[in-house]
Amino acid sequence: SPKDVLVRINRLFYENVERGHFISMIYGVFDMDRMTFTFARAGHNPVVVRRAQSGKGEVLCPKGIALGLEGGEIFSQVIEEQKVKIRSGDFFILYTDGFTEAMDRHKFEFGEERLYELIEKDAEPFADRLADVIVKKIKSFVGNTPQHDDMTMVVVHVI
Repeated sequence: SPKDVLVRINRLFYENVERGHFISMIYGVFDMDRMTFTFARAGHNPVVVRRAQSGKGEVLCPKGIALGLEGGEIFSQVIEEQKVKIRSGDFFILYTDGFTEAMDRHKFEFGEERLYELIEKDAEPFADRLADVIVKKIKSFVGNTPQHDDMTMVVVHVI
């Protein structure tokens, strides 16, 4: 299960890395036979799902702490696994905090709310187009302000 995998990864990471280093991540499995997405979140940003039927965004945020912050007992007690039904046409958006924490020249952040609204509002029919729209809106928001964090996004379109 994704939870078990992250528990094992955390133990190995904690044993082999200097204290003070950590990693946030999501590990998930799309099961197209059962039409489910099962995942666990190790301190990473939530997963956003735009449902095909309603066009509404759904924020999936099971409990979890970053890898390497704790040796194992607390990590394994805190981390939750979540399973959600998927349908044809759904979009799953996974992203790093560089998107939500992108700042304009006044040091205002783009923010989660703005990202969620954008995902709901923009009805792009393809994953690459939705990702492009998000990147363009954030670039427009920040203008010439230098990027201060990594920006990585994966958009999965269930067909």
